Amino acid sequence: MEIAIAPNGRIAYVTNYANSTVTPIDLSTDAARAPIEVGGAPYGVAITSDGRTAVVISHRDNDATLIDIASGRTSRSIPLGNGPYTVAAP
Repeated sequence: MEIAIAPNGRIAYVTNYANSTVTPIDLSTDAARAPIEVGGAPYGVAITSDGRTAVVISHRDNDATLIDIASGRTSRSIPLGNGPYTVAAP
């Protein structure tokens, strides 16, 4: 499990390795929002510096899933090499 916090400090994104989702947590209320489905075995997560996109590394699927933070939906996946674990977003 990894956690990334949006630059505004309002939402934390938590990877759920076992069920291939990322759960947004509203930090002002400590309430979990609906999980977002991503690739298999999500491990790393990072938020871009502009706060618009969460980047989730899926170890099993060897890809990065991009989540549009405003909509809470995935926008696309980017294929990566074998066995990615971590990510740092610009």
